[in-house]
Amino acid sequence: MRLDPMVNITDPTRGEISALGQNSRYNNISIDAVPTNDPFGLEAGGLPSLGQPISIDTIQEINVSTNNYDVTNQRNTGAQINAVTKSGTNQFHGDLYYVYLPAKWVGKGSNDTPFTGFNKNTTAGFTLGGPIIKDKLFFFVGYEDQKTTAPGPDVGIIGSGASNTINVTPTQLAQIAQIAQGYGWSTGGITTGANNTDEKRYLAKIDWNINNNHRLSFRYDRVKSNLAVYPNFTPGNNGSVSYAARFYSQLRDFRNFVVNSYDDWSDTFSTETSVSYGKYARVPQLDGPLAAQAQVYVNGSTGTSPSGPSVYLGTDRSYQANSLNTKTWTGFWAGTLFLNGHTVKFGVDFVRNQYDNLFLQDYAGTYVFRSIADFQAGKYYQYQLARPSTGALASASAIWSYDNWGFFAQDVWQINDALNLQYGLRMDVPRVPTKPAYNAQFAQTFGYPNNTTIDGKTVLEPRLSFNYTFDTALPTQLRGGIGIFMGATPAVWQSNPYTNNGINVATAFVRNPATLYPVSANPTGQPTQVLSLPQQRVDALSTSFQQPTVLKASLALDHELPWWGMVASAEISYVKDQNAVYFQAINLGAPTTFGPDGRPIYFKLNPNGTLGTTTIANTNRAFNPQSTLLTNTDLGSAAYTTLRLQRPAADGFGWSLAWTHGRADAVNPGTSSVAYSNWSNAPAVNPNANIAYNANYNVRDRFSGYLSWSHKLFRDYRTTFGAFLNIASGSPYSWIFGNDANGDTISYNDLVYVPTGPGDVEFTSTTSAQLQQQFFSYIKSQAGLARYAGRDVPRNSSYLPWTHEIDLRFTQEIPGLFKDNKGEVVLDLYNFLNMLDRKWGQFNYVGFPPARNLANFAGIDPATGKYIYDLSRYVDANGNYAPESFGLLDTSTRPVSRWSVQVTVRYKF
Repeated sequence: MRLDPMVNITDPTRGEISALGQNSRYNNISIDAVPTNDPFGLEAGGLPSLGQPISIDTIQEINVSTNNYDVTNQRNTGAQINAVTKSGTNQFHGDLYYVYLPAKWVGKGSNDTPFTGFNKNTTAGFTLGGPIIKDKLFFFVGYEDQKTTAPGPDVGIIGSGASNTINVTPTQLAQIAQIAQGYGWSTGGITTGANNTDEKRYLAKIDWNINNNHRLSFRYDRVKSNLAVYPNFTPGNNGSVSYAARFYSQLRDFRNFVVNSYDDWSDTFSTETSVSYGKYARVPQLDGPLAAQAQVYVNGSTGTSPSGPSVYLGTDRSYQANSLNTKTWTGFWAGTLFLNGHTVKFGVDFVRNQYDNLFLQDYAGTYVFRSIADFQAGKYYQYQLARPSTGALASASAIWSYDNWGFFAQDVWQINDALNLQYGLRMDVPRVPTKPAYNAQFAQTFGYPNNTTIDGKTVLEPRLSFNYTFDTALPTQLRGGIGIFMGATPAVWQSNPYTNNGINVATAFVRNPATLYPVSANPTGQPTQVLSLPQQRVDALSTSFQQPTVLKASLALDHELPWWGMVASAEISYVKDQNAVYFQAINLGAPTTFGPDGRPIYFKLNPNGTLGTTTIANTNRAFNPQSTLLTNTDLGSAAYTTLRLQRPAADGFGWSLAWTHGRADAVNPGTSSVAYSNWSNAPAVNPNANIAYNANYNVRDRFSGYLSWSHKLFRDYRTTFGAFLNIASGSPYSWIFGNDANGDTISYNDLVYVPTGPGDVEFTSTTSAQLQQQFFSYIKSQAGLARYAGRDVPRNSSYLPWTHEIDLRFTQEIPGLFKDNKGEVVLDLYNFLNMLDRKWGQFNYVGFPPARNLANFAGIDPATGKYIYDLSRYVDANGNYAPESFGLLDTSTRPVSRWSVQVTVRYKF
C-alpha cells in the first residue's frame, strides 16, 4: 500500500491509512472482495485486529484503488483495498517461516539510549496448499502466531529505578494503599508485568472447480489477540501511577466464514456471488476485582482544579462496564452481459451488522481527591456515577442493527478501438429497524428528537469514467472520471444515541459537593443518592443526517517513454464533501460575553465584570454538558496531484519515483469513538462553528519510490534487493491555549489568539519584561504564528518537520533439504537513514489531539478588554520562555524513529 502515491500511513504506530487526505476510517478493506473492516469503529487502522487480520503469507496480491468508478466500489470515500488470498493447486506447496526482531537489533536513536519499547517481536507460521482431487478440489491453510514481549511502562515513583519518575515517595504510596484498603480497595504494588501482545491468525480455504464454467470457494479465517494494558502510568509534573489491581487485558476475537461462486452461464452471461458471516468480540479482562476508580493527588492543590502527581486505584472508569459483540452478514450478486461493444453489469449487495455494545463509564463510581489528607477524611473533590435506570446492567447496552442494500447497474461501452466509456448508477439504501429510546423532555427542550436514525436515507451515486488510447508510436492513454461515493461512518458514532439517550442511564456529576457520602470501593456500595437529580446525557443524530458522501473526480495521462520502457504519468484527484460529519456540543448554553477576537465565552461573570471560575454558566442543568448532535456539512474538500516516473519490472529490474502535492480540509476530523470526544478533539475559536480547517490527515508533499532488482546469481537460487523511499512533509498541528480559555470545560481545544506585539495583550503581574519580549520574539520566529498576528490561528496551520525514510530488503534463496525445496533468508533494514546518522529518519509528534500550547489564558481585563496571558508554565530551567515542544515517536512498540533489523527465515516446498 505504501507504493501508491495517493495513500499515506499517517500514523505508523497505529497503522492509520489515509487516502486522498480522508479519515483513515473511511476506507473499505476487503478480502477476496468481501468486506473485512472493523465492524464497530474502535480500531484506528480500520481492521478487526491489532495487526492485519490474515497472514501476509496467505495473500496472493493486494489491490489499492483511490479512483475506481465501478459501481461495485462501495462504502468508502478514501481507498478500496482488496487482498486476494492464495489457493491450492495440483502441486503440494507451502512454507514454514520465522520472523525475529529483538530489541538489541534496534538503534539507540537520537538520544543515544537503548530501545525499551519491546524485548522482541517474533512471528512463527506456516502455509500449506495442494489437491484433494486433482484438477477438481483444492485446499489451502495458513497459521501464524505474532508475539511482542515488552517491559511495562518505564514510569515509577521516587526510588523505583524507573527512567521517568514522578514526585511520589514510597511512604506516600504506602499511606494511600493503607487508606484504600480501609475503604475496600484491592491495591497490590505498582510494579507492572510484561506489556505483551499475542495475536494468532488462522485461515483455511477450499476451492472447487465444479466444471469448466463454474467454480466455488469457501474460506474461514480467524484472528485472536490479547493485549496487556497498564493504565495511567504517565511521566511529567502531572504524572501518575496505578496499583496492580487496576491492570487489565484487552481481548479481541474475529471470525469470518465466506463462500464465493464464479459462474459462466453462456458465452455472453456470467455471474459472481458471495455470502459471508462474521463475528467480532472485544472484551476487557480485569486483573483485579471490579471496583470504583479513585484518583488521589499527592501534594494537594489550592487552585480551581487539582494538579500535580497522582495515584490511581480501582477499575478504569471506561472499563467498569464495557463489552462489544457484533455479528455481520454480507451478500453480493453481480451479473455481466457481454454484448456487441457493450459490457453490462448489474446486481445487488447487502450488509447487515448486529451490535451489542455495553459502554457505561462510571458504573462502579469514580472519585477524585485533592490530597492524601482528603482521601483519609473521605472528602472527595469530584464524584461521578452512572447506573441503568431499570437497575439491570443489560438495559444500558446499545442493541441495534444496521442494514445496507446496494443496487447497481453500469455499461462499459467500447465506442471504438481508442475510446471506452463506463457509466452507471449505484443506489445505497440504509435500513435501521430499531430506534433509540425516545426522550420527550429532550425533544421539548432542544426542539428535535433524540431517536433519529439513518433509516431510509437513500443515496444515489451516478458515476462516469473513460479511457482514451492515443494513436501514437508509443502507448499513451488519457483516463478519468467523476462520481458520487457514499462512505460509512464508524458504527460507534451511530451507536452513541442508543447508549446515551438520557433515559436508560441515570448519571451524576458532582464537584466540591456540599454533602459528602461515605467513600466505598464496592460497586454496590456507591452513594446512589446523588442520582436523585441526574443530568441526562444525550447524543443525537440530526433529522437530516446521512452517511458521509463525496463527489470524486480525476484526470490522468500515462505515456510510455522511448527509453528503457519507462512510463510517465500525471494524475489530478479532487474530492468534495457533500455530506461530511459535523459534531456539535448542544448544551453549552448562551455565551456570557465575547473575547476581544469575538470568541464566545462561557465563564460566569463576576459582579465587577471579570471572569469567574464557573464554566458553562448558562448550561441547562437538567442535561449533561457533554450532550451532542451529529449532523452533516458540505464544507471540506481535497485536491491532490501526482507526477510519476516508473519502469515496470522487466528482466528482474524495476523502479518508480513519484511526487504528490495536495491539500485537504475538513470541519471535523472524526478522531474518536465517543461523540463528545470527536467534538472536543477539534480545536476551534467558536467551538460549534461550521468551518473547514486544514485536515488532520493532510500530507502536503510526498516523494515516494521503490527499486527492485532480482537475479539468479548462482544456479537456480534467486538474489533479490529492494528499497523503499518515503520523504513527506510533516503532519499538521494547532497552536492552542494551555488551559480552558472560553469556559466550555475543555482545556485542550481553544485556538490561541496571536498578539501583534507589546500592548496587544496583557500578562499576569509576575511575568517579567524579559519573558514577554522572548514570547513576542518567538512568535516572530515561527511562520505558523507570525502570519496570523492580530487574529486567531487556524486549526492545523503549522506543520511538524519533514520525515525521511528509506527501508531496504535483501532476500537470498538457498538450497533446500529435498528436491524442489528451497530455503530463504530475508533481511529487512528499516529506517536506513537513521543507521547512517541517528539525527535522521525521525518521526515527530505533538500528542493527541495534535496541538502545542503557546500560553495560558488568565482572563480578560474588564478595563481594557484585552486578553491576559500567563506564561508561568512555559519557562525553562534558566527562566527563558519555552513553549511546549514536540517529541519523537520513540516509545511505542514500533521503533519508527530508530533503525531496526529484522530477519526472516523461510523454508519453501
